[in-house]
Amino acid sequence: TPASAPTGPCLLVAGLADPGLFVINARDAGAQVTTELLFPDHHEYDGADAARIRAAAAGRTIITSAKDWVKLRGRLDATQVLVLTQEVVVEEGEPLLDAALGRVLR
Repeated sequence: TPASAPTGPCLLVAGLADPGLFVINARDAGAQVTTELLFPDHHEYDGADAARIRAAAAGRTIITSAKDWVKLRGRLDATQVLVLTQEVVVEEGEPLLDAALGRVLR
């Protein structure tokens, strides 16, 4: 469910190939990201990672991606976590992309 931006400082947690845009999008959405805890792309979170995240959050709201929340759900208190969803918009070259995907997905 869409939520309003959290109030106060937040911890951003992400395991993305290029988390820079995710950080920018979180801030643009109104989050006051004061700490970033970044993991490698496709990171498999374990109990030690969850403990590290909880310690780093220290009661603050945690912002993460939908991709990471799937892996962290059940390891963190869901009431403390906001999931920032993102959408890809093709601004140029959509016909070329569609044609290439059509060839690959036949």
